[in-house]
Amino acid sequence: MRAKRLKYRLHKSQIQIKILQRTLKHRLLIMMKKFTLALIFAAASFNATAQNTDIQAPAKSAYGQNDEGTVLRSSTGLCWRSGSWTPENAIPGCDGPLTPPVVSHIAPDLAPLESPAVPTQCNSSVTLEGDQTFAFGKTVMGDAAKRRIDRDILSKFASCRNIKTVTITGYTDRIGTAQANKILSKRRADAVADYMQGNGVLAKIITIGAGSADPVKECKEGNRTKLINCLAPNRRVVVIMQAN
Repeated sequence: MRAKRLKYRLHKSQIQIKILQRTLKHRLLIMMKKFTLALIFAAASFNATAQNTDIQAPAKSAYGQNDEGTVLRSSTGLCWRSGSWTPENAIPGCDGPLTPPVVSHIAPDLAPLESPAVPTQCNSSVTLEGDQTFAFGKTVMGDAAKRRIDRDILSKFASCRNIKTVTITGYTDRIGTAQANKILSKRRADAVADYMQGNGVLAKIITIGAGSADPVKECKEGNRTKLINCLAPNRRVVVIMQAN
């Protein structure tokens, strides 16, 4: 009984092996057919490319040519040589690597590289001085001061949008009491701040009244009128702009 079972299992295994062999053989045949078709297609593509690429040779060359000077080629793309051909007569595209000549494409002119934009110096300081200073004991800005603010301060905000803080410090000359000069210098700074805000400046503005501190000019005139005129440069406003 056991022998019959072993014989049956052996027979069944042999059948399975035959089926597997047939399956593998069938798949191998399919793969070989696909590979053969791929080779045929590649060869046909190469021949078509070779035939579509004309090779020009000098007149009276050692290659067969038509009336237009184009080298005659075989169905596989090989150039026909004459009996007088020598290696010295070889031309590109026919001898050496037997491949169609590569067309040389001329690249278009490259546009000149633009230089990177130089960031504008946003941290800056402007001093209203000369005819832009305030009259003695006054806080009203003149036209010269406004033109200077328009040109050197407001224009800065147009090119530097990252300015976040503006510090405006007003000064007076030494004539008068320290307390009065503190108040007067603060009002001068406020006048400049009001003008800037009225023209669209949204940055944080800090105004400081420094009084007669840090004079830029010393005068010893005894005449009061001459002294006031001499001390005019000290009646000034300094605007400091700071970016992030």
